[in-house]
Amino acid sequence: MSWCAVKDCNSGRKHRANLYGNEGSDVRFFRFPKTSYYCDKWIDSCGKNRNGINTNNARICSLHFDENAYIPKPLVETMLGISPRHKRKLKFDALPTLKVWNTSSCIDYVEKNTTETETTNLVDAGLEQIHQEPLNNELVNLEESGVDLFNMSFQNDHYCTTINGSNISTSSKSTIDAQHPSIEDSWNLKKNKDDAQEISRLQNLLNDKMVENKSLKEEITRLKNIIAIQEGKLLTANDQKRQEHLFEIHFREKLSEMFSPTQIDLILNPKEKVFRWSNEDIAAAISLRSVSSKAYFYLREKKIIPCQVSLSTLRKWAATFSVEKGMLTDVLALMKEKGKSMSRNDKITVLSFDETYISHKISYDKKNEQILGPYKCVQTVMARGLTCSWKQPVFYDFQCPMTKDLLYNIISEIHNSGFEVVALVSDMGPTNIGLWKNLDITPSSSWFINPVSRKRVHVFADVPHLLKLARNHFIDKGFDFPENVYVGKNVLEEYLKISKKSEFELAYRFSEKHINVTGTLRQNVKLATQVFSNRLAEALKYCGKKNMLTMYNWKEASELIKLFNDWFDLLNTQLPIDKFTKSYGMDEDSQNELLKKMDSTIENMKVHGRILVTNASLRNLLIDIKNNYNDIYYIMTRRVNSDVLENLYSYLKGMVGSNTHMTPIEFKYCLRWYLLGKHSNMVFTNNHNTQDTDESCLVNCLSGIIFNDAEVIECFPTDVQADITDDALTSVMSDLGGNTEDTEESNSELLDNYDIHSLMEVHEMSEIEKECIEYIIGSVVKKFISKYPYLGEKVYHCNENNSSWTEQMTKVNLIRPSSDVTYVANVIETIFNIFHGNNGLNKSPGIIKKVTDLVLKEINNEIPVEVINCLVRTRTFIRLNNLNKAIANKIFDVKRTNVKKFIC
Repeated sequence: MSWCAVKDCNSGRKHRANLYGNEGSDVRFFRFPKTSYYCDKWIDSCGKNRNGINTNNARICSLHFDENAYIPKPLVETMLGISPRHKRKLKFDALPTLKVWNTSSCIDYVEKNTTETETTNLVDAGLEQIHQEPLNNELVNLEESGVDLFNMSFQNDHYCTTINGSNISTSSKSTIDAQHPSIEDSWNLKKNKDDAQEISRLQNLLNDKMVENKSLKEEITRLKNIIAIQEGKLLTANDQKRQEHLFEIHFREKLSEMFSPTQIDLILNPKEKVFRWSNEDIAAAISLRSVSSKAYFYLREKKIIPCQVSLSTLRKWAATFSVEKGMLTDVLALMKEKGKSMSRNDKITVLSFDETYISHKISYDKKNEQILGPYKCVQTVMARGLTCSWKQPVFYDFQCPMTKDLLYNIISEIHNSGFEVVALVSDMGPTNIGLWKNLDITPSSSWFINPVSRKRVHVFADVPHLLKLARNHFIDKGFDFPENVYVGKNVLEEYLKISKKSEFELAYRFSEKHINVTGTLRQNVKLATQVFSNRLAEALKYCGKKNMLTMYNWKEASELIKLFNDWFDLLNTQLPIDKFTKSYGMDEDSQNELLKKMDSTIENMKVHGRILVTNASLRNLLIDIKNNYNDIYYIMTRRVNSDVLENLYSYLKGMVGSNTHMTPIEFKYCLRWYLLGKHSNMVFTNNHNTQDTDESCLVNCLSGIIFNDAEVIECFPTDVQADITDDALTSVMSDLGGNTEDTEESNSELLDNYDIHSLMEVHEMSEIEKECIEYIIGSVVKKFISKYPYLGEKVYHCNENNSSWTEQMTKVNLIRPSSDVTYVANVIETIFNIFHGNNGLNKSPGIIKKVTDLVLKEINNEIPVEVINCLVRTRTFIRLNNLNKAIANKIFDVKRTNVKKFIC
């Protein structure tokens, strides 16, 4: 950085701003002149030793020069008001006069050596020097130096006036004017001429600038208009974009329940390619393929739904998921991640474990190059939520009975994943009974300590399994009550003899196969629940009060069946209120009374120990849940049974398309698809695909979902089931009799040979038939009672001896039909038997409409046609169900006969 050579001048130094204020920002530095004369003057002005100044590098700042030391601004800059301070130059003879040390030497030197003659000669010669001594050595050509002579000599008298403020310049000027008057005039003429030319040039320039300015203003106006148009388009585009964004948000919101975000993106942008499918999309695709590979490929090929995940992608994703026997570590890792978004109550866990038989065949695992088998069975452990609907297999192993150490290890692994086990469920297999003994499980101590949390884990026996054991005991041996009261299957056989007399039955689901149950049918829970059902208990009670049953302790049998039915309903709830049964804890006092009654009733039965343990565990579990968790005051008891494992085994067998035992390799890789397809969706989203039910109900549920989503349910007529045909129906009707030939006879001609009213009087119904018909008619009328209130009236529960079947069975709102509807039902029954025969069904098309038309011709009351049509359809299905039941009984009798022949 440059600094000023003048003594005590701080320009160019750091603290110059403090010395000169704002002037420091405008200070310029000038080099010493090359002319020795002026260079010496500049050196004298610095006030320093001459030898201490290097004139090649030294500078003097602009603060030491007055305004007259600078070359005047050109006329153009003066007219335009331009003042480029940093571009101005010093005159060739400028000397520092402000704030310097030795200005007198300059003044003396000028006064001593300057004369009027020298000044006149200087002007005449047009030289830049004003002193004689420099004039002889450094003559400068005015044209070459570019110095304005007029500005230098005549325009201003600033030079000498600035130096000494005396009359030296005035005298010099007057001398010049007296001796050379023509020079001034010539210069004035030249100056005026030049000024006129400059003014003309500037005027032309100004005109050009004005034209250019006008053109620029027009261009600015045009550009402003363009900007306004573009801004309008931009606002329109932004508004359109905002509308599209709002539409996309609304569109995604509407489809979010049916499609994943990636699928919605495909719908919005069908031409774009998906570069990465989400876990949710892959899980959904695997779920679809696990149910039906043909349906998956069909939907992918036809693009009915936006699901285009290739099979190779599914295989790659599935190949990375480990399902080696033992703890399913990948599953536990996923559960741990999922648990981070779940509440503490949602992570309350119930463990279920069970064994199933597998094939004894030896299998080869190609991936691991490993031999599997032969094995007899596979042990599987399932974890499920007590308060939240989730479930997940966490362990499997071949030929591995459950032990105390293994159980503790499984519980510890689940706890490390963030879930807390509070209950344990198993059936009463031999190995499981041994585990109970090792855990010291008794009715008085129905729990063990969690090895990690040190809290109680309550042990439950599988309630459906207990019910099957009770049914087997009831059918095989019967129950002994105090005072030598015996209840066995003989009372059920007596009831079947009564119900066989008519097509109308009080307990229409109960048949001989429920009594003569053998083989694999003993594993069927549905048959056991139909034996211990409320309807059968009420049927026995009704027949006993009407003196149709007079022996075999029908009253005690009815009470026992009723007790088992109520107990099973209480321990099998899957909703807070499930078919009029409240979950345990919502009506705790009455429910504890039921448990207490069950405990006291079966103390002497073989299965009593397991039932007592289960009842005790249920009571204690509710207490612990209320104490340890917030906002839980009831238990949906179906979540403490082993139905989830039964569903798992049924599903895996269905995947290989066989009901026989699976091989070890089939179980392993079907379990992979089960995990990835049915349950991986639970890990990555808040949805799940399984239901706590058996395989047939699973199929019904899936088909129901498909029909509901497609909205085709309402497109079918209400009698769509009439289109169903059964090849076996023809043979059974031939065996049982009835009209099986197609008839072309018109409806009017069919009844010409019959007197309907006479037939109605001749055919007198039994009391059970009348009660059953009233119950059936009431169920039909219930569908239309809000539309046609005159068809019937509500019935309230009555348990007296003279009460009807409808009054005995009603709980809330059963209907007693009016006399007109009952009369129409009797007409329907008579015409139905004429049209179809007593034991068959007419095979001609349109049978519902034909019978309805025949009935309408025979009645005169105002019963709506749709009600009559529904009654005819219901009567047809009753006949159809009875024929199917006859087919099943015939097949059962044939099998039993073959077994007897083989034994003999």
